Amino acid sequence: EKEVAAKTLELSADEINHLLTQNPEFADTLRVKINDDRLEGIVSVSLDHVGEMLKGLYFNGTADLDVSFQNGRLEVYAQSLHVNGESLPEKAMKKVRVENLAKNMNAEPSVLEFLEKIESISISDGKLLIEPKAIDPETDESTPPAEETK
Repeated sequence: EKEVAAKTLELSADEINHLLTQNPEFADTLRVKINDDRLEGIVSVSLDHVGEMLKGLYFNGTADLDVSFQNGRLEVYAQSLHVNGESLPEKAMKKVRVENLAKNMNAEPSVLEFLEKIESISISDGKLLIEPKAIDPETDESTPPAEETK
């Protein structure tokens, strides 16, 4: 049984931002920067859903984002949020840190179909790295990488 290793996809911040502009959910709300192995989001989000008092207002700031790929699901968590250079209070951050910002993406059938073909997602040297599962040329199906034997 022969497996072909698929090439790792490397995306720069500019390439990610272009993709974000193509998605209606993120087109007007999110841009990213990559600093070495950290992802920073530049966010502009309506606060209409938070409460009547905040209707018509927006959260405009930056977020340090932790990106991981666990059990076939994309996980994006804000580790800190900053507005005008000031950090959000810790009391608010405790609620924000537990919210997977990619949960709606994980519910999309087309995204799930794509994620099933991924082995890992990481950030390194200013790039987002997406490593696909190995492909079995016989079936054209993605398979987990074979364990190395010594």
